[in-house]
Amino acid sequence: PAGNAMVPARALVPSGGPSAGPYPTVVFAHGFALSASDYSATVERLASWGYVVVNLDFTTTNHETAADQLLA
Repeated sequence: PAGNAMVPARALVPSGGPSAGPYPTVVFAHGFALSASDYSATVERLASWGYVVVNLDFTTTNHETAADQLLA
């Protein structure tokens, strides 16, 4: 069920560290064709611009399951 889904995630914080915030936050959800690790350079670049980035890593290739995880 979607309400109980656990989605692994990687959080990136700008180089100033958490105490230098507050920072705007981006929740990044990769598409169905690529994995979260394929977007490492993108999310690292966003963090270098001063955003906290939460990079979700859906572990399924089943589109219905991934949609349920996103809505959880």
